[in-house]
Order: sequence, then C-alpha cells, then structure tokens
Amino acid sequence: MTDARFRPRDFALTPDRFGRPTGIEWKSIQVVDWVIPEDPAELQDLRRRYADWRTNAWRLQAAQMQHYYAMRIRRAIAEGTQVKGRGMTRSRVYAQMAGISYDRLVKMLRGEVIMRLEDVAAADRMLGDISGFTRGESLASEDDPSAAALPAASMGEFPDWART
Repeated sequence: MTDARFRPRDFALTPDRFGRPTGIEWKSIQVVDWVIPEDPAELQDLRRRYADWRTNAWRLQAAQMQHYYAMRIRRAIAEGTQVKGRGMTRSRVYAQMAGISYDRLVKMLRGEVIMRLEDVAAADRMLGDISGFTRGESLASEDDPSAAALPAASMGEFPDWART
C-alpha cells in the first residue's frame, strides 16, 4: 500500500472515533489574513499560506465525508445479511467480496488511508445505499445542464450466489 497524501483521521481532534457513530470533533483550519501586502516577499508568503489553507480545507471536508461513509459501511456490515460467511467475520467476508484486502478495509474505516470513490461504489453495490447515489434519482437539473448527461444510478440486485 502506498503512502497517502494525508490521513483523514488526522483532521479529527479525537482520531480514535473516526468512522464510529460516537461524537467526533474536528480540527479547525487556520484562516488566512486576506490583506494583500505591498512587499513581494510577503505576497509570496500569502500565496503559500492561501494554498495551504485551501488544501487543508478540502482535505478536512474529504475527511468528514469519509467519516460519514465509514460509519454507514460499518453499520451496513454489522446489520446486513449480505455478508454472511463460514468461519470469517463479516468484515473479512465483505473485504473479500469487495476485492480489497482486510487490512485496507480496516485502515480505510479508521481513516488511516483515503477512501476512493470505487470503495464507495463497491459499498453501494454490495451493502445498499451508502452514498445516496444509488437511490435511483436522476441527477439531471434545470440549473445544471451538464448534469443532464448523467443517468440515474440503477445498480440492480446483488447476486444471490455472492451472499452465501
């Protein structure tokens, strides 16, 4: 497994609660002073601080999204009948069905590695409505002409042979 650009759990004040339904608190992102300086060196520093702030703001939001998805995936694995196995934990069965290593699943749900969109899509297909995208709603919008090209997400049924 390659090193991630960041660890989502590092944005939590309580990283051990990442991906769990108990209360989690998030670190705040230091706001940049937006006064444009006259000195070119100070302007360069402001640009660097703005880039850092922007990146951290995006990463914080991504961490919060992953936390939300991880909670839903954990709950679906624990409650679902889709992940029955003989002599294996539900999490191990799910990892095997999803085609990922158990180690990656655990790290992803703890926020130690970044969850990919394909991980969310796999959870949607196998566990049900994790992201909200599989509700079958059309994403077309009168306000967004590019969304008209996106079809409603029809995921079909999970095959019975994979549930046992």
